[in-house]
Amino acid sequence: MANEFCRKLSNSFRFLEKDGNIVYQPCCWIAPSTTPIEHKIQLTSVRRQFTKNVLSDTEKNCHECLGREQNQYGVSHRQVAKTSIPEDAVDGDMYHIAVQIDLTCNAACTICGPHSSSLWQKQNNPNAKLKNYSLQYQKLISFTNFDKLTRLDFVGGEPLLSEHNVDFLKRVTTPSNVEVFYNTNGSILPDSELIELWSTFKQVDLAFSIDGMNEQFDYIRWPLSWKKVEHNMLHYDSILKDKLGFYIQFTANPMNIFYFKELETWHSKRSWPSRSNEFSGLQVSPCFGTWGIDATPLQLRKHIEDKFGTDHIITRLLKSHPEVPGKFQKLIENMEMLDEKRNVSYKDTFLEVLKIIG
Repeated sequence: MANEFCRKLSNSFRFLEKDGNIVYQPCCWIAPSTTPIEHKIQLTSVRRQFTKNVLSDTEKNCHECLGREQNQYGVSHRQVAKTSIPEDAVDGDMYHIAVQIDLTCNAACTICGPHSSSLWQKQNNPNAKLKNYSLQYQKLISFTNFDKLTRLDFVGGEPLLSEHNVDFLKRVTTPSNVEVFYNTNGSILPDSELIELWSTFKQVDLAFSIDGMNEQFDYIRWPLSWKKVEHNMLHYDSILKDKLGFYIQFTANPMNIFYFKELETWHSKRSWPSRSNEFSGLQVSPCFGTWGIDATPLQLRKHIEDKFGTDHIITRLLKSHPEVPGKFQKLIENMEMLDEKRNVSYKDTFLEVLKIIG
């Protein structure tokens, strides 16, 4: 039977690259296992111990899901699993697979880092040799079972730059039963081979990572250009109209929440299809780490509540992630470092936010 607390613990598998190895986690909101996965038997053992550890303290390990459910913002992964994984699913059967192995990326987003971007790695060390992920993919294929698969996610890096994802798609035994998901930065358009491959699947959902517009986008998603990404997103609307579903993924941080209304207005003028039961429209998630939403100062929190209202999703999100004293200063220091390396200016880009904070 599927796990009673969260079906992702029993039937969702997320595989990440770490130091040349593959590690497991049930979803992206829980810290992954540190044990490298080498074969099927080891995966079963690691997953069962992982599940036991999570259930021993769900308030700590599953705080993002529980917070969303309590404060009614967004959709929790736990809620999604209840609708997409059957209650009678056999423990260990792979219904959902997420692949985040190839970290090749053409962006070094401020909210990201070398753990998920080859460009970040090159910026930190210009002499760094970029990895080839063929061995990791071969290993992944060796312990992947596609028989029960209904959902396949590709995360990066930038997944549309990875040739390995195409090879993985070709190995799906019954594509007409499978929904495919990409988390993309929107800078890459698919070639004819990939479009043809997509046409064989049940549906393909594209989540465009858009953390603002214009100069705010250009700063946060450096060195991508909002004008180019906007052009690409509009072009996607002409591809496989009966198969593709689109939505925007906005990762909220202290510097972009003030400008969220602009993105809402822009998105409201679009008529993109959304066929996913999990996602639709404009989705909001909190940023963690140095740019985490918990670095938002009290002055800005009050301004956002006055401007957006108490029921707005950004306001509810802020209430779920209280301010960590002193963290905003660390964010300032991070932006000063980025400005020096990238010849950009956070003071010009986020002028309105800085005026509010004082």
